[in-house]
This record gives sequence, C-alpha cells and structure tokens, in this order.
Amino acid sequence: MNIAMRVSIFLFAAFREKAGSGRLQIEMAEGATAGDALRRVAQDVPQIARLLGSAALAVNAEYAGPDVRLKDGDEVALIPPVSGGASRVATASITEKSIDADAAIAGLVRPADGALVVFQGVVRAFTDGRRLLHMEYEA
Repeated sequence: MNIAMRVSIFLFAAFREKAGSGRLQIEMAEGATAGDALRRVAQDVPQIARLLGSAALAVNAEYAGPDVRLKDGDEVALIPPVSGGASRVATASITEKSIDADAAIAGLVRPADGALVVFQGVVRAFTDGRRLLHMEYEA
C-alpha cells in the first residue's frame, strides 16, 4: 500500500472503553473512504469489530456516509448507537448570562418524550493543586 495520508480516528463510549484509547492514528492510501477507515479499525482493533456495524460516522465533525472520501489530516469519529431518543434539530447557544434551567427544560420537553436528562456543573479552578486548563464532557 502506498501511504498517501494519515487520518485520526476518534472513539467514543463503548468503542473507547473496549479499545483502551479514545484516539487512533491510521495511514491510508489516497482515495480511501470513511468506510475504508471503518474496516481498517475493525482489523486493527478486533475487540470492537463486531460493534462497528452499528456505528455512525462523522468526518471533520459532520455526519457522513461510508462513501465520503478522506484527505490527509481528516478526523473520523466512530459514534456508537444510543438507546432511546429521537431525531431533532440540535439547539445551542453561548451566553455570559446565567442560564435558567427550568426555562430551558420547558422549551425542550415534548409530549412524546419519555425522559429528559439535565447536566449542570461548575468548572473548578484547580485539580490536585494544578490549575485546570480544560475539561472534556462526553454523554
């Protein structure tokens, strides 16, 4: 195989747990697709191979099909299936004001919903005596 590009693979939830890592670097030939990357991960990380058939794919933070052509430096996320939930348009906003959680919840709940989970947290300034520079949240 003539190596033409390097691609980062991001693994989440059960994929990350079984693989023992949240990120892989793979080398692929020019013209490879997201599906080719998925097959390559199945070969390289056999402990998650049987789960990959239900993975959603994203290329550079955009959902993508397996036929999307990859380029050098692309990032491919393998997203495991989740139980429950329904498709809806994502809502996000950035504000410096306090967030009224009750108002946000009231704007999201629909009669067809069976549950709504809310996470509220405060970022601490220090961890183990060191200044906290960033956090990652995954749900």
